[in-house]
Order: sequence, then structure tokens, then C-alpha cells
Amino acid sequence: MGNDRNRGDFLNNVLKNNNIFKICFVIFTAIIVLLSMSGCNNLNTSNDSQSLVNKINTEIEYVDGELISVVNELNNIDYTKYKIEVQKGENKSSSSGSEQSSGGSGAQGNSENGSSEEGASSSETQNEAEEGETKKSSPGGGQEEGSKSSKGSESGKQTFSMKSNNILGSEPKVDWNKLISRVENLYTSWTTIARDLEKVGVPTEQLSGFVSGMDRLSVAVKGQDRSGTIDSVINMYTSLPMFVEKCNNSKKNMVLLSKYNLLLCYKYADLEDWEQLQNSIVGLGTSVSNMYNKKSEFEGKEINIENINIILNEMNSATDVKDKDVFLVKYRNLMQELNML
Repeated sequence: MGNDRNRGDFLNNVLKNNNIFKICFVIFTAIIVLLSMSGCNNLNTSNDSQSLVNKINTEIEYVDGELISVVNELNNIDYTKYKIEVQKGENKSSSSGSEQSSGGSGAQGNSENGSSEEGASSSETQNEAEEGETKKSSPGGGQEEGSKSSKGSESGKQTFSMKSNNILGSEPKVDWNKLISRVENLYTSWTTIARDLEKVGVPTEQLSGFVSGMDRLSVAVKGQDRSGTIDSVINMYTSLPMFVEKCNNSKKNMVLLSKYNLLLCYKYADLEDWEQLQNSIVGLGTSVSNMYNKKSEFEGKEINIENINIILNEMNSATDVKDKDVFLVKYRNLMQELNML
């Protein structure tokens, strides 16, 4: 009888211990699952944050490029050495007809103009055959202008020519419609950019300040206000270094600060205020020095940093000769190097 009782107690203890083991196993498993889920969430959060930062950096590069392009357009500054010009030859037969019927009605004149345009359109398929008669580069880097096809000139065909994007001695013609398009594109893109910047902690008032600058830029461009356009771009540009600072991008921050100081130099050169230009070059030198001292962070771009430093040292001579075009040549070269960083 005693043995049966002992055997029953033993079995009860085994069952109890087994239940405790099961409970502990379930709890332990639950803890492992929770920790794993937490780790995955943290990993996903980290990946999402990095993706957002990368996206914002790309968006800031876009805004940076558009703002720089606006001020560059004011002096027809282009980083390419040559551009293709398209010219349409005069339709001699139409011109003769117009001269003979000068006493005719306006409706006849409109009809003849329409014929001239229609002839020009139908001849576009022969453009490739005429390209060989356009300007060609000489071995010494100059330009040799080839003769245009007389047939093309008589029938209203298009001819193409290569033209150097020279700054020295050029007379810039501002395409204000092109600038208006750039500003409107900024408005279109800004909604998405602002939403992303809010996610990384950019204050609302800072974003509102950028929009106010964009509004002032719109007014200046619409009114073809050259000085107001430059001032508005510079005002907007002050926000860009602060935006990338929220993404902990110290290299981009240094580059944008240097570009901002270069834009200040551009402003005073455009105004031909040589004293203020000299002061702005000093400020530009400070920001470039910061990059030069940390050029080890710009891995693979050390040669660009060296070039920037050399061009900066040469920029002071522009204030000595007091020539806007001389400055703009160096501005273009320096901005191009900064864009490569």
C-alpha cells in the first residue's frame, strides 16, 4: 500500500515537473520570437532611414542643379565647349513672290508664309546630307566655317553649325521663358521634397522660408529682373546646407557652402562691384580651405580639390583687371569642379 502511494507521488511529481518544463519552454520560445521580431523591425527601420537619406540627397542635388542653372543662364554659362546651332535658310522663291505681290491682300501674304513654312518642314528629312557642309573643328582647336548649301538656302532647309561656348567678348541673351520653366518645375517637385525633409526633422518654418524664396524668384523671373533673380537664388541656396546637415552629410555640406560663397562672388561680379567681390572671395577661400583640409574624406576626388584650390588662387586677378568676363571664366571652371565632388 505504501509502495503504491509512493509510486503515485512520484508520477505526480514527474507530471508537475513536465508541465513546468513545458511552460518554461513556451515562455523561452516566445521571448526568442519577440526578440527576433524586434531585431527585424530595427533592421527594416534602419534600411528605410538610409533609403530616405539617399533619396533626400538626390533631391537636394536636383534643387542645387536647378538653382545654379538659373544664375548661369543669365550669362549664358555652359559647361560644354561647343553647342549646335540650327539655322533655317531663306526661301528665295517665296521672298520674290512676296515682293512682287506687295500690293496684294494680307490673306495672300499669309498664304505665302504658310507655303514657306511647309516647304521648310518637308525638307527636314534631308538634314543629314547637309551636315557635312556645316562648320568643322580645325586641328588647332579653332573653327572653320564651311559653306552652307545654296540649295538648302533657296528651299528653306535647315543647316547646322558648331559654335564655341565662349564667355570672353560674348553678349548674353537671357531666355526668360526657359527660366520660368525651371522655376515652375521646382514648384512641381517641391511637394515631395518638403515631405521627405519633414521626415528627417527639418523645421516647418525653414521649409516655409524656402517656399517664400521660390515665390520671390518667380516674381523676379517673370519681371525679367536680373538682380532680383540672383538675390532670390542666393537666398534659397542658404537652406541647402542646412537640409543636408539633417542627413549627416558633412561632405555635401562643405561643397554646398563653397557653392553658396561662389554664388555671392558671382553676384558682385555681375554688378561689377569689385570691392565686395574681393570680400566675397575671402569668404569663398575659407570654405574651400575647409574642404582642402579634409580632402582625405573626398576619396577619389582629391585631384578635384587640388584644382579648386588652384582656380581659387587665380580668381583674385579678376578683381585686379576689373573684368566681369575674366571672372566668369574662372567661375565656370570652379563651379564645374565643385559639381564633380
